[in-house]
Amino acid sequence: QRAVTIEVFQGERPMAKDNKKIGRFELTDIPPAPSGIPQIEVSFHINADGILSVSAKDKLSGKEQKIRIEAKSGLSNDDIKAKISNAEKHQEEDKKKKEEIETKNEAEAYVFYTEKALADYKDKLPANISSDIQSKAAKLKDTLKGTDIATIKFAMNELQEHMLKIYEELQKAQEAEVIEDDKK
Repeated sequence: QRAVTIEVFQGERPMAKDNKKIGRFELTDIPPAPSGIPQIEVSFHINADGILSVSAKDKLSGKEQKIRIEAKSGLSNDDIKAKISNAEKHQEEDKKKKEEIETKNEAEAYVFYTEKALADYKDKLPANISSDIQSKAAKLKDTLKGTDIATIKFAMNELQEHMLKIYEELQKAQEAEVIEDDKK
């Protein structure tokens, strides 16, 4: 991707959809990279007049974009009080949703890295271990379709335990290579 969209929200809820969108801008002409790879530093500054300045800077290229948001485009004091009250009322629900999203993101990343490890080391792993791990990865992928955090965490822990087998097998293979090299 050669651009990143920065959206600015005002509110007290952790999910953007539950807050008021007050601005949007693009950080463009950054070096091409896969989604999720660019490191963007976003900073906020509010001056004495209530004007919000938001800047986004790509750490690799130094490319920077800014936006100014006037106070009139935001929320009134009554709206702010209502948002705070609403955030307090939904605090537990928001906490659960945040945990669900973080758990799913962690599990998706673990499945990705597991599949990559299986592909990278397929020639060095016994078929039964590879098959077992593929099965556990598929089970974890399947649990990601639901929202039960405990089930997702359980499936992720099962996969992590089985991934240890890959590392044990790779360690054995490496030790065998060292012994073989020493004999020569």
